[in-house]
Amino acid sequence: MKIAFLGAFLVAMFAVLPAAAQRLDGGRARPVIDGEARPLQILIQPKNNDPDSSRRSIDGLPNAITLRVLMKIGDGTTATGYSVAVKDKSGELVARYGEADFRAKGEIWSAPVPGASATVEIEAPSPNLSAVSLAITAVASQQKPGDPMLSVIDGFDLETMEDMRTEKPEIFQVGLAVAKLSFMRDGQSLTCTGFMIDDERMLTNEHCISTQAVCDTTVALFDFHTSMTTDVMRDRTTQCAELLVADQALDVALVRLAGSPGARWGRLKLSNALPSVKEVALVIQHPNGEVKHVSRRNCYVATYPPDGLDKETNFAHICDTMGGSSGAPVLDRKNLEVIGLHHLGVDPLDATWRNLNRAVRIELIRSRLKI
Repeated sequence: MKIAFLGAFLVAMFAVLPAAAQRLDGGRARPVIDGEARPLQILIQPKNNDPDSSRRSIDGLPNAITLRVLMKIGDGTTATGYSVAVKDKSGELVARYGEADFRAKGEIWSAPVPGASATVEIEAPSPNLSAVSLAITAVASQQKPGDPMLSVIDGFDLETMEDMRTEKPEIFQVGLAVAKLSFMRDGQSLTCTGFMIDDERMLTNEHCISTQAVCDTTVALFDFHTSMTTDVMRDRTTQCAELLVADQALDVALVRLAGSPGARWGRLKLSNALPSVKEVALVIQHPNGEVKHVSRRNCYVATYPPDGLDKETNFAHICDTMGGSSGAPVLDRKNLEVIGLHHLGVDPLDATWRNLNRAVRIELIRSRLKI
């Protein structure tokens, strides 16, 4: 019922909105914004005999779907062996960060916590508890973007991936390797899509993850097919560990994720073949930061090879996408191999791209990145 309602809601919403251009910053695409960071000045300073002093409730905006908290260990901390637990409003654990995590990163943006509030708690052996403090410096509330970046070309053809579970299990299976990305940049919370190519490495757009600093804030959420729950956030997320390559001309980023999630969720096979005009395709994506969707109806390669951010690096397709779909794989429908990396939506101000989306040719990415 939830999936059916969501699909009906999206169809109704998109039916009354015109196709909107992919938002551009200086001529380059940008991810969809789903929240803003609000500065805080909260210091948790535990006392050994007062357990309540080691925890603090953090509130986001009342209508937040999820929120993230920016934390760092306070000056003067002398304790070792501590950790920081981030919990939902009912006290259920979402994520835990150890001493090594804070030493490596300094500041940490927590994984998204479902709902509009979170509890942050310092954990340490009792004698050491009062020797550690935690500064909470910002909170970001993620909300449903109110101004979707639509690239719906000829009616709304996106289907939820959950519908594929029984209708097209082969599509559902390969789609497990596709994840929603949540990250912070310039005080904003943003969202894109990415997909695994082996146990550790993921491809997405460079306009999503362009620096190690952004990678450090990025969380990949797998198997997000229905609703955002604490179980989903705790058990199906992993951190971006390292930005391996960021190529602006091809608008591609190759990152390494912690915990080898490809071993659990699988990986997509990258094609060696050149896309051909009229080749039937599909795009697996997280449009507008929503649950996973697939575009497969009226979805095919339209022109080849047009310019992207560099000459003849793209192919055009007419598969429906939205903001948040940046970094999604475009797959050959016949063999479900990746033929492109989606990165640009329709532009109603440009006659050439008024009804076309664009993807970077995967064989160019393979050659440039040697993957």
